[in-house]
Amino acid sequence: MISDLLPPPKKSWNDVLAELSEEDRDEILALLRDNEAVAASDDWFLQARREQLEPPGDWVIWALIAGRGFGKNWSASHWLINEHEQGHAKNSCIIAATSNDLVRYCLSGPSGILSLAPARFTPEYKTQHNKLVWPDKSETHLFTSEKPRRLRGGNFDRAWCDELSYWQYVDDTWDMLMFGLRHGESVKCIVSMTPRPIPLVRELIARNGKDVFVTSGSTYENEKNLSKVFKDKIIKKYEGTRMGRQELLGEVLMDVEGALWDHQMIDELRIEHRPEFKQIVVAVDPSVTSGQNADETGIVVVGKANNDHCYVLADISGQHAPRKWASLVVGAYHSYGANHVVAEKNNGGELITEVIHNEDPNIPVKLVSASVGKVARAEPVSMLYEQKRVHHIGFFPYLEDEMCMFVPGEMGPKVSPNRADALVWGITDLIVKRKMRAGTWGRSADKKRRKPMFVGASA
Repeated sequence: MISDLLPPPKKSWNDVLAELSEEDRDEILALLRDNEAVAASDDWFLQARREQLEPPGDWVIWALIAGRGFGKNWSASHWLINEHEQGHAKNSCIIAATSNDLVRYCLSGPSGILSLAPARFTPEYKTQHNKLVWPDKSETHLFTSEKPRRLRGGNFDRAWCDELSYWQYVDDTWDMLMFGLRHGESVKCIVSMTPRPIPLVRELIARNGKDVFVTSGSTYENEKNLSKVFKDKIIKKYEGTRMGRQELLGEVLMDVEGALWDHQMIDELRIEHRPEFKQIVVAVDPSVTSGQNADETGIVVVGKANNDHCYVLADISGQHAPRKWASLVVGAYHSYGANHVVAEKNNGGELITEVIHNEDPNIPVKLVSASVGKVARAEPVSMLYEQKRVHHIGFFPYLEDEMCMFVPGEMGPKVSPNRADALVWGITDLIVKRKMRAGTWGRSADKKRRKPMFVGASA
């Protein structure tokens, strides 16, 4: 029985060994040859806590739902390596949220397959073919949720889905995987994620004990392996908060009572294909702080179609220095064919136009100044969602989480919903156009001289 081989809950076999008396420990180690003792010290099966090891039972999907730093990727990488080394996997696949996540977390990094695979069984990464080829000639094909159609026609026996709740086209990608998970006599899939309350996650949890085995865990279970900086800066910052419950404890949180948006509202209006647009804007809510603890700069691309509905096309927000976020804004402006950039004048004033025009002097920048607070600006946009006039093309997890925690009356001075604020500025510019003052519209002829096109235009 697999369960007979598993260590006690929350512990590894190495933990159990360390708790023994020196005499008992020496007695056990004396049973091993020198080479076996050395191999045992690095054996992942002995290092892994019970919750990081393949669970017993007849399951198809192992949902490893846990907080940040639990060791989800470490566990999933070792699981897939072992499946190939033992000959159980002949044609597997890995699906990550983005191509950057795929390389950075699933393949490279301290918990990636290329870092953890033993020297005797390290796969070759064939970048041009998007696959790993193992020493026994079995293969692991690499995909992202950004292009679900690439999974069409797949025929896999094992799969690793990394951060499923943060996939962009989660339903389409999952459906394509399920159709392709059909190779051999048995198929298995591990899903490693910090959870969000999207429908697919709720469905997997509801299937626990049937064809799904759910393993839950928190950041604290792996605390001894986490850096002091992470514990001092991140854990202490989010302990006791709603975000901490999701990101540290790995809880699947339902919608916040009183929030201006909820996940069900957004899910019901989500679409896959973009319509024809008559106007597209890149909305920016710059951070007013700098350094390691700086707020994010909100950058959201929104379009308006002929039916006067708005469509969220991209969220490229993040903690960026001015030159970096300006480069992202310019890139989004060109790649989405935007008409102009709209940015909050209160946060940075004319410097916003300056940093954008340093990247591209010909981009029109519309500076808007808020005459009402964040909640008052957001409420009309929330009403457009209620009227089913705003749609998300794909998933934007960080933006949507921020929206669904936006509660009137709880927006204190330390709360900075920059992504949601950028969304509000963009949709307001396209449709709402109330209780805002527009500052300067500018398209620079060169970097030294900028001539405003319109000044004091009403919004």
